Amino acid sequence: MQIKRYIQNSRKHPYFISGLLIIIIFGFLLIHKLGDIPNLFVDEATYMNEIRSIARHGTDMHGLHWPLYFAGIFGNGQSVEYAYLAAPLIKLFGFSITLARLPMVLFTLLTMILILYMVQSQSKPNSLGFWLILSLATSPWIFISARWILDCNIAPLTLLLGVLALIQSWHVQQQRWSTIWTILSVFLIAASLYGYMAGWLYIPIMLLLIAIYVLRQHKMTLVNLISYAIILGLLAMPLIIFAYHFILLKDSTPGKFLWFSYPAMPVARMGSFIDFKAPHLIHTMLLNFVAGLQKYSSGSDGWPWNSVSGYGTIFPFLLGFSVLGILTPRRFLTNKAYDIKLVISLSLLAFLPLMFIITPNFNHWNFINWLLAILAGYGLYLVHTLLGRRFLLSFTPILVLMMTCFISLGYYGRLSPNETYFTSGDVSYHDLQKISTLMGSKHRLFTIDQRVKTLQGYAMLSDKSAKSNQQILSLSDNKKNFDLNNMSSHHRYGRIYDKTKLNKFYRRGDLLLVNSNNHQFTTGKNAGKYRVAYQLNFMNHPYQVLVEK
Repeated sequence: MQIKRYIQNSRKHPYFISGLLIIIIFGFLLIHKLGDIPNLFVDEATYMNEIRSIARHGTDMHGLHWPLYFAGIFGNGQSVEYAYLAAPLIKLFGFSITLARLPMVLFTLLTMILILYMVQSQSKPNSLGFWLILSLATSPWIFISARWILDCNIAPLTLLLGVLALIQSWHVQQQRWSTIWTILSVFLIAASLYGYMAGWLYIPIMLLLIAIYVLRQHKMTLVNLISYAIILGLLAMPLIIFAYHFILLKDSTPGKFLWFSYPAMPVARMGSFIDFKAPHLIHTMLLNFVAGLQKYSSGSDGWPWNSVSGYGTIFPFLLGFSVLGILTPRRFLTNKAYDIKLVISLSLLAFLPLMFIITPNFNHWNFINWLLAILAGYGLYLVHTLLGRRFLLSFTPILVLMMTCFISLGYYGRLSPNETYFTSGDVSYHDLQKISTLMGSKHRLFTIDQRVKTLQGYAMLSDKSAKSNQQILSLSDNKKNFDLNNMSSHHRYGRIYDKTKLNKFYRRGDLLLVNSNNHQFTTGKNAGKYRVAYQLNFMNHPYQVLVEK
């Protein structure tokens, strides 16, 4: 009833309605062709296999119940949080790319709705909610990250929701609702620890700064704050035990804590960090920091699945508005909006030391992307407040036009679809299903120009024959749950073989997956021997599926 009355009263406020309409339009854009675009990225395909395994068998692909971390196909590791959010949907409705990606969309929209709800003032209506939502909805990185699964990108969302819930608990009058928001906050923040390994360093620093602010401003009593920390510690304890074994003891064997399992990890997850053994460590750290600033200011981190060059996580010119957002005076804000701004600013500050040691790209530094967009919204609101309606009418169309260009040209590539990574990169699920159909129930596929190890995550996703974890493992010649020297076969997965097995196993009717620029099977003695059964883009290159005539 309280929410219904709130919405009814908010109808009087055009900025609230405008913000709500932006969220609805943004939601439609996020759902549009969600199962088809973007193409499957190799990490996403691997992670979808874990989601499906949790949904079907209640275990990860290696047979572990309630895993705290995924070893993955290759032993490279992925976080578990998103899988536990998506698995119930897959369990209820069956697997599809759309359903596997949908929770990311829903959490993105939920975060935007909560922000709009929290900053909208009934007694003193203003445009802050509108600018915050417009800034978030015109963030290229938020659009990209919401439409596909990279396990680490759920952590900033649940962390932000947890922080917002904590702030909301300070501003509700009824003690019961304050307690509910506080409990929700601690569970969301604890969940975010299971979403990204970098959060193990970042979140404690962030919470420490917030705790100092809470005590100085008397937002919570010391007793309540200690109770909050204890509950959070208990919820994080299984992960702490895993981190102790994995990082400190360097234990490479699977184990259990209570009813949770942690995997064997043959590969140390240090690829996100600088080389701490570098001869000039301080210099390396400074270079890392400067490189990160350059990537954010230039609008590209060089990885096509993270960004479209020039557009950035937020449009680069909006970074100046993020600075203005930090400086927004208290007199322009309600108490709740001011608390949000301060806590978001502290959260950004907490990431500063990690900028020196975490290698910069838009996903490694993903904890700050939402923060920059929110602070840019505050900055836009400040300028609008100072300059008036003229700024609103002139600047809103600029942001909308730039986002339209990003989505239509940079993302979907309406003028040249084959030039965008999202429409032509790696491989589409439709192509995987088509190859599976061509293989039928008895023919083999030989990958001439790709390793089986590269193809395995995709092949598993379209494979309907494997019914259990043990069958999946046996298809890649890995009979044990954790063969650290052979987490994934280099030469075979089921009826998919690499070219080293061609002479030994090839039979008439088998398929060859060949780069279109490789003419080995279409010229010379093989001229006229094979026909093209299917054409596709694979790993950003044109490929053909050949079959003997």
